[in-house]
Amino acid sequence: MRSVLRPLCLFILIIAPALACSVPQQAPLTPTDPSLPPASPFPTSTSSPEPVSTPKPTLTPSPTATPTSTPGPGTIHIYEDGSGDYATLDEAVRAAYEGSTVIIGEGIYQLTAALEIDKALTLQGQGMDKTVVTGDSGEYVVRLAGAGPFVLEGITFQYEGAAWADVVAADEGEVSITDCRFTGAVYSEEEIAGGDGLFLSGIVSAQVRASRFDQNDLNGIALYQDAQAVLGDNLSTENGKDGITFWGSSGGQARRNESYGNGWDGIGVQEQAQPLLAQNVCDDNGRSGIGFYHEAAGAARGNQCSGNGEVGIRVIDEASPEVARNTCTGNPIGIHVGDTATPTLINNDCPDQAAPTPGFALARPAFGAITTSPDVDSDNHAVDPMTAFPEGTLRVYASFNYAGMGPDVEWTRTWYRDGAEVLSKTQVWDGKEEGRYEVHVFSTSGEPLLPASYEVHLFIEGELQQTASFVIGEP
Repeated sequence: MRSVLRPLCLFILIIAPALACSVPQQAPLTPTDPSLPPASPFPTSTSSPEPVSTPKPTLTPSPTATPTSTPGPGTIHIYEDGSGDYATLDEAVRAAYEGSTVIIGEGIYQLTAALEIDKALTLQGQGMDKTVVTGDSGEYVVRLAGAGPFVLEGITFQYEGAAWADVVAADEGEVSITDCRFTGAVYSEEEIAGGDGLFLSGIVSAQVRASRFDQNDLNGIALYQDAQAVLGDNLSTENGKDGITFWGSSGGQARRNESYGNGWDGIGVQEQAQPLLAQNVCDDNGRSGIGFYHEAAGAARGNQCSGNGEVGIRVIDEASPEVARNTCTGNPIGIHVGDTATPTLINNDCPDQAAPTPGFALARPAFGAITTSPDVDSDNHAVDPMTAFPEGTLRVYASFNYAGMGPDVEWTRTWYRDGAEVLSKTQVWDGKEEGRYEVHVFSTSGEPLLPASYEVHLFIEGELQQTASFVIGEP
């Protein structure tokens, strides 16, 4: 459950020295997205029964048992130097009674093992920039297990290990999170596990507000199975896949969140998920601001999706959401609807493109921003992107997203060295409709590229789409 494109052609233009630009075979781009207080575990004391005796005259009253006190919730204080009620956070959690509050002072608290909380508990730090809880044991930093309610406030949770792990995970119960940060989750392709900042699955009900999710291998916030959440005023950035993702039959609401700079989508909705997405800002993500896939439904209302690599809002497969009053500017495509998708489109603002029906922007051919690098991976994404290359460089790759292409679309790539055109090729597109592409330049003699300033320009039907520049050596 956890888990763009290369038509093959080769052309050579002889120059002095001769350069060639080849276009590898493409590969398809796939998206991969009422509180019930717990019963006390402590029995209530009762009076002992009266002893049975042979009847006889007596003036002595029957004895009764003396009531005993029942332990209950309280407040525990811990500090970075080990002072306070307990020396470590692990000890404090183990000792706390159901419903207690653990107040954590400023500082960094290193867990000796993954911390499982199996009782109603509040962890209260001094703010995400002041109280940090770290772990490196794998699978998770903190796991919330049971009915809860669990409350996390004012804490950064950070994973620092190498094995796969989510940062905080919960698979049942009630969860409330405010002013927290989740960072460092690690994904394992072999195990198909880990990688999410906050992983919510199963029968869990969560409220997550004013928190930050960044630099996780997969997603900032991930909902799976039947998880339900209200997400408000959160920031998700620099995650490998989605800022926020809904899977399975998950749902709830995501309002006024910011999700930018993520590898895939700002917010992704997959499988049968059907959340309400309202007034979110989803800018500058690698693929889409918001994406609906598979049989996803729900609604996207009043969101801003600008400057994304491929599409402002994408609706494909059999997805059928309501898409209303969204603003999509500065994307290669404003709103893209696949052939089998059936969204309801109402009064969306896509000023960069024509709109033949209310709110629907045609998927016009477009190229996204170019990234230059010394190599690309199997999905045509840049490996070690850079704009300044050392002398001796044999080839430079230019990779970019594209969408709306077709077999009748003519396109051109042109290379310049120190301002002079050295290589150009025009042909009809022979790849997929959308995905990721790369072209590269090299010397046909096998010698390194000359030290100089280079540029690459991409055109569609003679219209300049994108440019990029780079330097080799000291020109």
